[in-house]
Amino acid sequence: MESLDIRNVLYTVASEAAKINAPVIFKGAAVLNHILALQNLPMRMTSDIDMSSDASGAELDGYMTDIIRALGNSFSITKTREPGEGKSSGYQVSHNGQIAFTMDVDNRLFATLDTLQYKTPQGGPFIAVSLEQILADKLSVLASPKCFRRIKDFIDIYRISFSSGVCIVNIDRLLKDALVFNEFLNRMDDLKHAYTKYRTDVALPAFEEAYARVYSFVSPWVGPTVRFSSDRFYRWEAEWIHVQC
Repeated sequence: MESLDIRNVLYTVASEAAKINAPVIFKGAAVLNHILALQNLPMRMTSDIDMSSDASGAELDGYMTDIIRALGNSFSITKTREPGEGKSSGYQVSHNGQIAFTMDVDNRLFATLDTLQYKTPQGGPFIAVSLEQILADKLSVLASPKCFRRIKDFIDIYRISFSSGVCIVNIDRLLKDALVFNEFLNRMDDLKHAYTKYRTDVALPAFEEAYARVYSFVSPWVGPTVRFSSDRFYRWEAEWIHVQC
């Protein structure tokens, strides 16, 4: 696979999507990289551009084709996956005949997503999910048996814990169900195994250090605690501080 700066790819794709008024909301690792880069935090390698769209079928294929066509004759797009139960539409983008990146587009309802308008370095606006939405989704994974095969969500929460400004109440309103962290709390050896096996370009500490930091970050949702049970107005600034959000 050709090595491209995924943030620049995101900005280019987002700019072209805006030009043709494509009904898409950007999300996923590329958006998280953008958000963390605004606080001078390191990126995690990814080759995916993830989106949600209320278009589907031939209409969605047309939008994706138009976006990639605008990148130039050296780029081409191939559909690799049809949507289905629990599956998003998948596209593979090649540059000069080499696979450059992939695009995954689901049909998650726009009304269920918390979004913000961001800007590319050139000042072009694009709509993407908020950091609070990203955290709500990753907390839901961490509080399920999926946490082992999606250890990247554990790692992303660790990365997010070095940022600042997220508030408990803003994440609470995006969570659909009560979270039960059975695997996270009781199967640490399995979690450590998945963590140790995962290959990433991000420098990571020993599992025990990462787990302690992630536990501190997710503590407001892990269980009923005296500190957080009645007043959820806490903001993360390397620790949870009591402040009106």
